[in-house]
This record gives sequence, C-alpha cells and structure tokens, in this order.
Amino acid sequence: MTHDKERLEDQAMREAAGGETPPDLSARILDAAERKQLDDAVTPISGAHSVPRTARPRRMTAALPRRNWQGAGIVTAFALLFAVGLVAFVVWKGPANPNTGETARQENRAVAPADKPEPAPAQKKHTEAAGNETSQPDNTGPENTPEPKPEPENNTPAEQPGPEPQPEPEPKNPDDVVKQPEPEPQPEPEPKKPDDTVAQPKPENPAPEHKTDTAPKPAPVVVANLPSPGDRRDYPYAVRNADGKWESAPLIGSKKNLDKPVALAAGRELKIDGAPIELTNGAVLNGDCVLSIDKDLTIKLIEDDFWLDSTGSDAHVAVQYEQLTADCTGAAAVFEADGRKLRIRCAVGSVRCGDEVIKAGEQGSLSDRGVSGLRPWEGRHKLRDSAPSHTLLEVGFEVEPANGLIEGKRIRLQNFDSGKDDWVAHAVGQDAKVSLKFDAEVALQPGTEVVIRYRQTGAERMVVQFWNDAVADNFGIDPSPGKPGEWQVLRMPIEKFRNRETGNVEAKPGDKWMSGGIYVVGKDTELYVDYIRLERRP
Repeated sequence: MTHDKERLEDQAMREAAGGETPPDLSARILDAAERKQLDDAVTPISGAHSVPRTARPRRMTAALPRRNWQGAGIVTAFALLFAVGLVAFVVWKGPANPNTGETARQENRAVAPADKPEPAPAQKKHTEAAGNETSQPDNTGPENTPEPKPEPENNTPAEQPGPEPQPEPEPKNPDDVVKQPEPEPQPEPEPKKPDDTVAQPKPENPAPEHKTDTAPKPAPVVVANLPSPGDRRDYPYAVRNADGKWESAPLIGSKKNLDKPVALAAGRELKIDGAPIELTNGAVLNGDCVLSIDKDLTIKLIEDDFWLDSTGSDAHVAVQYEQLTADCTGAAAVFEADGRKLRIRCAVGSVRCGDEVIKAGEQGSLSDRGVSGLRPWEGRHKLRDSAPSHTLLEVGFEVEPANGLIEGKRIRLQNFDSGKDDWVAHAVGQDAKVSLKFDAEVALQPGTEVVIRYRQTGAERMVVQFWNDAVADNFGIDPSPGKPGEWQVLRMPIEKFRNRETGNVEAKPGDKWMSGGIYVVGKDTELYVDYIRLERRP
C-alpha cells in the first residue's frame, strides 16, 4: 500500500512538472470494476471482514484517482514552482542542446524521492479527509496501476516540448521586474528638479545677456604717466578716439583730478607736442610725434621723432617703426621716422638692431636690409636738450630708508612746503650729519649729477661725499653752505667729486656708489635734508 502511494505521488510529481500527463485509465478501471463485480458475484468472501454481499458498498474504483489528483493540489503547486524554476535555470544557464530536457527530468526524478517526506503529510491529511471509503479500495486498485509506467515513458518524448514553451513561469519573472519599475515613476519628480534648476538660471541668463552689452571691460594696462594738466588750455597731449579725432588727454582719466598725473592705457595713439612722458618702468620719453605703447612697453612710432632715455633700468624697452624694431634697453637715443627707414642717434649705452649694434656717439639708419650709414654723432639734439633729467637714485624720507640712517633721524616737519606736513632727515649739534646706505649700488653714467635739497643753520663749511667700494674710499666735494635758514637745491656734476685721500682722482662713469651723505661743520649747527638724488642729464 505504501509503495503504491509513493509510486502514485512520484507519478503526480512528474505530471505536475509537465514531463508527463495523467493517462486515461477510465476504460481500464471500468473493465476492472466489471471483472471485480463478476468475481465478487461468484467468489464468496470469507474472513473476519466478510459481510453479506448485499451489504457491501459498491466500489467506485474510477473515482479513486480523481480524488487523489485533487488532493495533491498543494503538492502539485509546490512541485510546479520548483520545476518551473529548475527549467528556467537550465534554459538560462545550460547549453542549448536537445538533451537538456532529459537531464532536467532526470534531475527532477532524482530530487523527487528527497522531497517525498514533505508531500507525504499533505497526502495523508487529504486521504484522511476523504474518508475511510478510499482506504480499502486502495488494496486492489494499485495492483492494476503498475501497467501505466511504460506508458508515461513512451509518452514523454512526444510531450517534451510541452514544458519548454510554457510561458507561465516566464511572465512571473517579468511580473517581478515590472513591479520594480513601479517605483520608477520617481523620474517624474526628477524632471521637476531640472525644472527648478532651469527656473534658477532663467534670471541668471538674462543678466549675462544684458551684461554682454554693458559688461565692464578688463581694466586697461597703464604703460605711461603724463604730467597733470592743471588748468592749462594748451595741454601738449592728445589721444585719438574711435572716430579718428584727437581729444584732450585728460579725458583718459577723471576730469575732477586735473592736479594728478594722467594714466595712458596700452594701445592708445598719443600725440605729443614737445613734452615728456614717463613710462611705468622708469624710462623717460620726450617727443614731438605720434606713437602708441604696447603692454610689453614696445613704443610704436607713427610720425616724427622722440628722445628716449631708459638708462639706469634693466626693464625691456623697444622701438618699432613699421616692420623695423630696435632694442633700447639701458640706453638713451633719438629715434626719427625717415621714410621707410628708422634713423637712430645713440647718446648712452647701445641700441641693438638684430645682430647689429649702434654704439654711444654713433648714428645710423635701420632698414629691412639692416643698419647702414654709420658715422659719429656729436650728441646734440633739440629733444635731448629739452628732455628732463633721468633719475638714477632718489632717497626721500616719507618712509624709513630700507637700511635706516647711519647718522641723523627721521622726523615729521609741520608746515613744510606750502603748509603741508612732510618727513625729513634731521641732525643737530656740533658738525651735524645726515648719512645713509643705499638699497643697492648705483652705477654712474655720463652726465650724472648729485642733487640735494636741504636747509641749514650755523654751518661754517659743508661737505658732500659718497663711498666708492671699488677703491675703498670716499669721493666728495666742499660746496658753499648757502644762506642759513632757507631751503635750497644743490646740483653738482660727478666730475667735481674727487678722492678725499689723494684729492686728484675724479669720479667717472662706471664707478659704483654704495652710501653717502651731507654734513655741516660748526659748533652749533642744525641740518634738514628733504631728498638726495642722482640724476643723469639728457
């Protein structure tokens, strides 16, 4: 009995897995029932369970399998899910070959006995619920059922395609996948965020669009400073506007600041009528010309000529005329436009024209073929003569000197220079002295002068001297102290400075001074110094 139940359950599992279909045994069962009835009618029943033939219940053998199939519904459902998962796994992972169906069924058969303990209780519960009517007929029914075994085996090859195309398990997986996209409606708020972000740029976009027309341009690069115009109507500087017309240079800056220097921006065409300008690197230009200055301090000569002095500075300064370029770094010369040539007269240093050089005291013409017409130059020119001096060194006392004062001290003087307060160096007592060490060595050049603005009282004699490190001695001069109690400016060419030890060696261009000062000789003296300068005459 137990063996028969297990066989039926095994067959039910296979049929539930889709590998077999339940055989149609109705004809056989009916035939068997009829034969059994005939046997019962002829053969008497003996034993403890024998009952009169008329009292026996009519055996409904054909209904037994139907009740068993319905009772195995739960088992069938679990088996179906298991089989569907297994088939899907084999189809997805396994190689596509004709034996996959058989291997899957063999695996199902091998696994079925292991799963028997789980469906057995369910089957027992179902049979108990069905009643005792089915318990006795099972002794005879299974004896005829072993015959269907070969039939499912013969039928399985024909029905193998059945489980493979079953779409039922496949929709379940997509259903699970479809459930995941259900939260995907979240993309709807995601576009809202972009909408919010787009709404923010909207006020920003129009702003730049309006700013494109009125956006502030980068600050112009200042390349030179022009003297303050004051209230002069004959201001000797003008710039060319966008219409090609010349307008007053003060318009470059603010009309309210007419007492301040005017800044010249790079690239602006400037017209100069015999007046000087100072480049931002310290070079001085005195011209009667039309020019422009680039950011790299390349001076483009357009018309006429100018005097350029860039001595005392290592900053690069170049002059360009049409396609011709000359390097005037650390030199002083006159540049004149002459047709398709650039005429150069060098006073100090040297002007380099490519691989060729025009030295101090020479003049020549530069063309696209190089330098030609070299000859001596006496050094005089109207623009040079009217040019301002070039400052090689200036020591003021608005701030404390970098190396401090060797002698004297820095004080604030009230009502100095038209009622304004200013800082000066001060010394008082016997032989009052003001001296200091320079920030760096100063190389003397031809035409260099010493300029000192001072005021003294009680001086019998005055000495100005500077220390020459090359000969380890002072070079000085003994000028007149001047009128006591009054501010005065003293100018002395370096050729008048002599060695204090020997008295017969003059200072000369090329010497380097490192320190210097001024002192007055007397018992009760007082000395004020506004500035000390070393300037080179044009």
